[in-house]
Amino acid sequence: MCLTSAFDKTASAGSSLSTTIEINGLTVSNSLSLTMASTVKGTTSMTPASVSPVLKTRVTVNLESDFPHTLTRADLSMNVSSTTNSTYIRYLNIISVDDSSKSFVAMFGGAYSG
Repeated sequence: MCLTSAFDKTASAGSSLSTTIEINGLTVSNSLSLTMASTVKGTTSMTPASVSPVLKTRVTVNLESDFPHTLTRADLSMNVSSTTNSTYIRYLNIISVDDSSKSFVAMFGGAYSG
């Protein structure tokens, strides 16, 4: 099993990055590299645009129609964080995926009021 940190390297589109593999504190020699896509695919819309912090609400995310990858529920995750406290993170459940329309629905769980 291999656990890694999140991929957060800043790179320009189309550039290549070399990789380092570390296992139990030892660096493994390798010749792997990653090439960043030349274009970025992103969300075209999300509805609703805002939700109540206490009500359960379905959030639909629509990707670009030419998104080149197959959407599967197991490959998706979604979370939200506070704009004032980035350590406060809420994970949303992906409840449905429609690969033909390149969209998915996540459930914002709401919270207890008061």
